[in-house]
Amino acid sequence: MQSCCLHHEKEGAAVIDPALIALGAAQVTAQAAGAPRLFLESHHSTLTSSVSSSSGQHVSSCPEASAACALQTAPAHRPEAPRTLPATPQTVLRSSSVAFLVKKTPIQSDMSIPAPIMNIPPLLVVPKHLLTRKPATAAEAELQNSLQMAVNVYNAQTASLSEAHAHLVLQDTYVARCRAQIAEAEQKRKSSATRNARLLGDGLPQLLTSNELLHGLMLQVKHKLRRRHRTSYGQLQAALAHCYG
Repeated sequence: MQSCCLHHEKEGAAVIDPALIALGAAQVTAQAAGAPRLFLESHHSTLTSSVSSSSGQHVSSCPEASAACALQTAPAHRPEAPRTLPATPQTVLRSSSVAFLVKKTPIQSDMSIPAPIMNIPPLLVVPKHLLTRKPATAAEAELQNSLQMAVNVYNAQTASLSEAHAHLVLQDTYVARCRAQIAEAEQKRKSSATRNARLLGDGLPQLLTSNELLHGLMLQVKHKLRRRHRTSYGQLQAALAHCYG
């Protein structure tokens, strides 16, 4: 809704008309009482025409002078968008295939990282004749020294790359053996859990002639016989050592 304020042009200066107070109060009262828009517009036009006809002075619009208009036309408050945190190495790893490196879960033997690929650049052909030739001028001597320094840097970089590649080969061999041992330990742990598991531990009725139950019984019997055989063999060895020792 547009609100108007009345100005009297007197001697080139704009003065707020006292009718502004009545107009603002009428608008606020009508809005609080739930009056329709048509009533507000008719009341506004009636008050404006009466003031202009009675005073015979110029009427101009001024939307920023009314407090009610300022409240109505104020922009709605919008919540700020959530700020995104900058990408860090941990956040990047959490969304990749190697997320297990930054998690607290134990690492399994089947978890691996991509194999490193290190390409050694081809060997540079060093112009030895330029290094062994005696320089004729000071500029040639300076260029020869610069070339020798560049060759030294290249040789050092090539040696470092070769050494790093050799270390990667050793690390890959070591990790492969560690993974094999971890896989073997995991397999033993799983088989031990299977042997020591209760066949009727859930308390539910089961078919005693089922294949799963018979297979579990066979595993438990084999484990008991193997353990008994190891115990008897160990006792026999200890007795022989005690007698002939």
